[in-house]
Amino acid sequence: MRSLIDVDQKKSEENGSDAKAHARFFPYLKRNSLTSKKIKKIFKILLLLAFNASACMAADYHFSTSIGLDSRSAAQAQNPDTPWKSIDKLNEIFRS
Repeated sequence: MRSLIDVDQKKSEENGSDAKAHARFFPYLKRNSLTSKKIKKIFKILLLLAFNASACMAADYHFSTSIGLDSRSAAQAQNPDTPWKSIDKLNEIFRS
């Protein structure tokens, strides 16, 4: 006894179309499938967003035990001419 899939494969071979048989048994795949181009495009967009988010939050803070002052603001500590004296100030800023 042949299965329904065997019968359908024979019909599709006669018609020369496996796509028709596939669409008949799995119609939801055709409507909702993601092509590799769409997946690559989504991946590129997500990667771009991840890099932009990390770049927006990045900052360099300068420290010097000789000329640094912990009373300076975070914006001032980003300038090499006006550094903080200790890393404790940085920890204080990011704890809050």
